[in-house]
Amino acid sequence: MAAAGQAQFPGHAFRRTGEIDAHHGFARYSWELVAADGNVTIGGMDVAELDASRLRRVVGFFGASSMERLPTEIAMTENMRRFKSIPVE
Repeated sequence: MAAAGQAQFPGHAFRRTGEIDAHHGFARYSWELVAADGNVTIGGMDVAELDASRLRRVVGFFGASSMERLPTEIAMTENMRRFKSIPVE
C-alpha cells in the first residue's frame, strides 16, 4: 500500500504521527502522507495483524477517525441548531 501511495503521489513521504499500540497479535498506528513542502496530503490509520514476529497483513483506513472528527461534528451540529432557530418573517 505504501508503494502504491508513493507512486500516486511522487515526492511525498509517509510519516507516523503517533505511537504504535499493540495488543494480542494486532497493532495500530496513525500516519500522514506529506508533500515535499511539508503540507499533509492525507492522513489515516493502519491496523496490522502479527504472527509471532512476522507481519501477516495490514488494513489501512484513510481520513480521520470518528473520535478525531467529534469536536468538529459537535460544533457543526450546534451551529445548525442555532441557524434553524432563527425566526423567519
